[in-house]
Amino acid sequence: MDARRVEIMEALVRLAQAVLRGRSERWCLRLWSRYIKVRDRHQCVRCKSTDGIQAHHIFRRSLYPYGWYQPGNGVTLCRECHDLNHSVFNGRPDLGQPIAAQGGDNLDDSAYFFWLLLEDARDQGLNEDEFYFVEDHMLIFYVRVQGYAYLLDAVAHGQMSRLRMSYQIWRRSGELMMRSLIEANMAGLEDGELFISI
Repeated sequence: MDARRVEIMEALVRLAQAVLRGRSERWCLRLWSRYIKVRDRHQCVRCKSTDGIQAHHIFRRSLYPYGWYQPGNGVTLCRECHDLNHSVFNGRPDLGQPIAAQGGDNLDDSAYFFWLLLEDARDQGLNEDEFYFVEDHMLIFYVRVQGYAYLLDAVAHGQMSRLRMSYQIWRRSGELMMRSLIEANMAGLEDGELFISI
């Protein structure tokens, strides 16, 4: 095993042990952040800057609290890219509204980050399910919000990594939204009204 892979594995093991031992949230979050930065080569996944790097949750704790320490729920961003990502809305989301309604959780960014992680795994020769792991409960959350339950079977049978499933689900968010708009319009036409103009 090369030194780079050992460094990443050691950071992942420290994180996993802290979570299993029930260490403080602050300590586990620090180890999660450290792991994400080590895995992403201490550079922003967007612009490749090494200045002011920070670990960013793809899905915030306020949206999905159980994904806080998931290796596949984080990317390294520089301060500028991180601020850009939170520039629209960074408060507690209203869970009664669609995910992106308030602008704090950009679904296109989520898909983009998962794609960047897939590219990074390929470039570094890292196993997607080992170093970018997303647990079942988080995948089920994605399916509940977006659909595409059939992808769970592909993951269960080893035909697709969990990271790739995450990307496949969120890259289709625009497609799902457009389908919903079209269906609402078609229903409106049948009732003699047009609810939404495209």
